[in-house]
Amino acid sequence: MLVTTAPGCDVTTAPGCDVTTAPGCDVTTAPGCDVTTAPGCDVTTAPGCDVTTAPGCDVTTAPGCDVTTAPGCDVTMPTGDSFSVH
Repeated sequence: MLVTTAPGCDVTTAPGCDVTTAPGCDVTTAPGCDVTTAPGCDVTTAPGCDVTTAPGCDVTTAPGCDVTTAPGCDVTMPTGDSFSVH
């Protein structure tokens, strides 16, 4: 499974959603992207996943969100990115 967003995109999930990636997947956002989850969301990556955001990306979770990576996952944020869990 490959989830890829192109430059300037927004990836947004509404309240109560689940964003889940299965084993072996890659979740990649290109430069200038925003990845935002609304209240009550879960963002979960399964074993062996890579979650990578390119330069200039923001990964933000709103109140009540959980961002969880399972064993063997890598979560990489290049220099200058922000990662916020409110």
